[in-house]
Amino acid sequence: MTKKKITIENNTYPSKQELNYYVNQGLTHRQMQTIFGLSSNSLYNALEYYGLKKESKMDGDIRRIIELRKEGDSISEIAKEMNISEQTVYTKLKSKKSISKI
Repeated sequence: MTKKKITIENNTYPSKQELNYYVNQGLTHRQMQTIFGLSSNSLYNALEYYGLKKESKMDGDIRRIIELRKEGDSISEIAKEMNISEQTVYTKLKSKKSISKI
């Protein structure tokens, strides 16, 4: 992919199309920082500017746990499938964050 940079409010960012491509490919923030030569803050600002914030692994885990629970899986089945402890499943289900992200 050809790297194109645009300047917004005196900051030079990769294009939205480029960032979106790598976000959809599942690259980590650190990998994207290396590709674009950006600091952590600059990458975060670019993603935020374009509305491309990446879902964190924790958010994805919580969504998956809730999805499995709604499908009728038991706590122990969820823990086994996700390779985490039953206590972790309980904690994520009970966290206020998980409720607000449903």
